[in-house]
Amino acid sequence: MNSVQILLDRLWVTKRQDRELYFKVRSDLETVQKFARDYPGWRLLHNEHVIRLEKVPAHAEPFMGIREFTSPLDYMILCALLIFLEDREENEAFLLSELTDMIEAQFKPVQEIDWTLFANRKSLIRVMQWSEENSLLIRHEGNLNLLSGSLREEVLYENTGLSRCLAVSYPFDCSQFSSWEDYEQPDLQNTDMDRGHFRISRVYRRLLLSPAMYWQSSDDADAIYLKNQRAWVAKYLAEYTGYRLDIHRNAAFLVREEEAEAFGEQFPDTSTLSDILLLVCGVLREKELVHAEDDSTVISEAEFRRIVQLCMVRYSSAWSKEYREITEEVLTMRLIERMQEWSMAERRGSDLILRPAAFKTAGSYPEDVSCAPLGNERNETPAAVGKKERRTPRKQAG
Repeated sequence: MNSVQILLDRLWVTKRQDRELYFKVRSDLETVQKFARDYPGWRLLHNEHVIRLEKVPAHAEPFMGIREFTSPLDYMILCALLIFLEDREENEAFLLSELTDMIEAQFKPVQEIDWTLFANRKSLIRVMQWSEENSLLIRHEGNLNLLSGSLREEVLYENTGLSRCLAVSYPFDCSQFSSWEDYEQPDLQNTDMDRGHFRISRVYRRLLLSPAMYWQSSDDADAIYLKNQRAWVAKYLAEYTGYRLDIHRNAAFLVREEEAEAFGEQFPDTSTLSDILLLVCGVLREKELVHAEDDSTVISEAEFRRIVQLCMVRYSSAWSKEYREITEEVLTMRLIERMQEWSMAERRGSDLILRPAAFKTAGSYPEDVSCAPLGNERNETPAAVGKKERRTPRKQAG
């Protein structure tokens, strides 16, 4: 894995956690700097402790954020922690009670925070665990898990100093912003955001950080640039990331070549749910669906659920125990959530809007676990009944 891939894959590389990797990346800083500056337009931060590529997205999307966090309060506490650490020296020790007192004081003008509530303590635990795992803090004494019972347990931490490298530095004044949308359309006087380096950076950011890049019309500024410069964009992305650029009528994707090293989150992964989604996408390809001008397709959730039911009848004997025993309703819900995460679908009332990514990849089992064509599901018997091993669908990209 080259240094660009490493920094795309991780929050940062620290000398404390992985000294050998830190020096490997540091030796390639010139290459990484060229990539970051010329294409996505990201800032490369490096010092004697850490190397970080500030991966600011072009557009905020639902899947972005810290996966371990489950509520807005988690993010509020993290911001309070960063403020708290800002006033402390590197390697300085502090007690958890000092932090909780400060959080109460910071939150008071906005909302009262009651540490006797279990949900609030769990938010604090999630933030502190994430901060430890990412080297913002070192815990020396105390059991963090005991805080789920009460805050009477004291915990001793050390500030590593890396918190000052976590917050993103923007090249414009954001003090008056009131929503996340303001960051996507900053008021930059005499600047056309659809031309020059702003547009180039936006295209690369969308390709690198999103499962798919979509556009609604042929006169979309980003689409025009990508199609006109497709040879150069494909060349640079292959050189730095090892991925192939596929461009369709209304969408573009980065696809990993078989010999390319994997980094970041990918679909499909090795989970049974990804296998099932590949099978569902395969059934969607069998159906004669009507596509709109932007290559999207509308189906009802009831129709999608029927497709999931068909896949369960056809293939569930080859799935893991959890998914052999799962209910149709729960499986349908999980599949829709996964498709939303990977820009394959979005909800619109009682309908599902299937995006081009849903038809980009499909899977099928070998013939010994296949069955009758679509429409005969009521009379078919799975060919692999009684076999308990997990089988992986063969994947094909469209």
